[in-house]
Amino acid sequence: MTRARLLLTRSAITLALTAMTAPALAAESPEDVAGRLAAEGIERFDAKDFAGALERFQEAWSIYSGDPVLLSFMGQATEELGRTNSALRYYEQYLATGPEPEDAVATRAAIERVRAAPPRPTTPAPSGAATQAPAPPPSATEGEAGRGALTTRAAVVTAVALAALGGALYFRGDFLQAADDANAAKTRDDRAAYEDAQDRGQGAATAFYVSAAAAALAAGWAGHLWLTLPPPAPSQARPTPGLAIGWAAPWSL
Repeated sequence: MTRARLLLTRSAITLALTAMTAPALAAESPEDVAGRLAAEGIERFDAKDFAGALERFQEAWSIYSGDPVLLSFMGQATEELGRTNSALRYYEQYLATGPEPEDAVATRAAIERVRAAPPRPTTPAPSGAATQAPAPPPSATEGEAGRGALTTRAAVVTAVALAALGGALYFRGDFLQAADDANAAKTRDDRAAYEDAQDRGQGAATAFYVSAAAAALAAGWAGHLWLTLPPPAPSQARPTPGLAIGWAAPWSL
């Protein structure tokens, strides 16, 4: 069960007020510094920043251990973080230090609550995180070399697409010429020339469709390569990739 605010004892309030009312120009005593840190910890606790609050309380305790209420504060922060063993240790040390505190009943209830509650799941640190350094990022030279290889591949595929498109245009022209020759031979009633023109037209049509299909496939692949090209180094402007045809549609024959 989460408590909305820390259980402030009279000594803790006095400690915090001492720090806030100390003269600005006077040198801070350890008690003043600890009071200021405790006040910051209380603010962070109220803001649900329990890790930050615990850090401030621990720092205050390391500077000035004259007020045991900091042990209660650390116990409450660790309880909120799900660190049950640490919370029990802080609570029990708080009760065992000095005379019985004003919030002893509430602290004993907190001890029973922590003992009865299962520990909260925490995110484990990655295996080997403390001993293994992260892999260094690729150097600028390696990155540019890989990008250059991909650029070359995209340029080659683009050239293939353009060559296939040029072939499709050539065979389309050949087909149209064969069609004109066939019409002329039919007008002259030249059967041999007509059949020859028909054969050339069929071959040109087949070559046209094959070239157009190859151009479309190569153009699509080239477009994909250009679009997935990794960006250049920040200090370099990206060059214009050139012509990349997304689709080569065949003409009506």
